[in-house]
Amino acid sequence: MPLELPPPDDGTLARSPLALVACQVRFCDPVRPLSGKVAAELSARLAAAEMAFPRVDQVQLQNLNLDVGAGTARSEPIGRGWRLQTDDGRWILTLTPDTVTLETTRYRTWRDDFRARFFTIVESIHAVITPGAETRLGLRYVDVIVDPPVAKMADWTNWIDPAFLGPIIHPGLGPGINNIQQQISLNLDDRVRATVRHGAYPDAARNNMPTYLVDTDIFRESLLPFDTDGIFEMTERLHDWNLRLFQAIVTPAMLVHLRNPEAVAP
Repeated sequence: MPLELPPPDDGTLARSPLALVACQVRFCDPVRPLSGKVAAELSARLAAAEMAFPRVDQVQLQNLNLDVGAGTARSEPIGRGWRLQTDDGRWILTLTPDTVTLETTRYRTWRDDFRARFFTIVESIHAVITPGAETRLGLRYVDVIVDPPVAKMADWTNWIDPAFLGPIIHPGLGPGINNIQQQISLNLDDRVRATVRHGAYPDAARNNMPTYLVDTDIFRESLLPFDTDGIFEMTERLHDWNLRLFQAIVTPAMLVHLRNPEAVAP
């Protein structure tokens, strides 16, 4: 049975906490394996669509092998891929032999910005590489919340639904907690699943400012024909679920604060 969460409000957040948005398609059995020539064709096709990624670099792909018994980790090269970036480096397109990933730290809107770019990239992949099948489609939103500021862990109850805070609101343990991270796995409906990582911590990069992370990865894993219309339709559903989950995690007061630049924290 699908989860019953309220329909999302997809209005623009004046104080958006989004730090990263990434969408990835994994595929198999491409007609044309990835090569430098293929990467150049994709780059030229995107530039013709007024979506230039002028910075192109070859990257070495690594596989990390962990030896738990010995307590060691070893990286092994497994191939090469390509990273294409905009001039400012805020939009990155990564191509590997079996994945295409678009990510940005400059997200503005879904409908008028990210979606159009991702759909054009998927159409270009279909035209140039022609994958035989899709194996995974995922959309990830990473929110880093530092506004409104909080003075202590217990103050997150104003902004994060208490059901997610767990030990933070425990009367005995709560005052002693300065860092907490949790991971939740969810079945959202018959085809879509989610991994949610969230928690509060003092951010060393921001002078130990109290920070709350909400990292939602919504995805389907299934062997399906590589169908661009099907990918576009499912990506819309993933976006909808991301909004629903985020709005279920934060409080109504938080949403008011993020939408209204004039709002004053209680």
